[in-house]
Amino acid sequence: MNKQIDEESGSRSLTDFISLLSQDPENIYPGAATEEEIAELEAELGTTLPPGYIQFLKKFGGGNFKHVRMYSIASEDETFFDFMEQVFSCTQRVPLVQQGELLPFADDYDGNIFCFNLHHAREGEYTIVQWNNGFNAEDEPKHIAQTFSEFIDKVEMIGE
Repeated sequence: MNKQIDEESGSRSLTDFISLLSQDPENIYPGAATEEEIAELEAELGTTLPPGYIQFLKKFGGGNFKHVRMYSIASEDETFFDFMEQVFSCTQRVPLVQQGELLPFADDYDGNIFCFNLHHAREGEYTIVQWNNGFNAEDEPKHIAQTFSEFIDKVEMIGE
């Protein structure tokens, strides 16, 4: 697999990762989310989604990738986890989601939840944390990535 490197940062761009994800025949996704669907989700959540995540949604709308299930905003197909249903479910189990500090957007097949940390933003991008499914209410989530692009980089590299 040819890995393109971003000259300035030394890493691949989100566009490169999106291209890699779309080329992997094992990845399944419902298809692009529309601007209107994204705007409706932001309004329902009362927050602005990070630009990198919006770019991802415009290409895939959610889906199942390698070791991560990205919650879908554009499909009623039961193959994909519905974004708002998962947020509601996490609100019941994860105190920091209930308190509005974390916004879940994906999980792995072990039930660990990946969230945007809404209290740690830089240039419109939220840091990403993992809430381990074995955590107790007093446990702290684990930092995973500074940006959505870095998160996708880590997901893409799993298993290589």
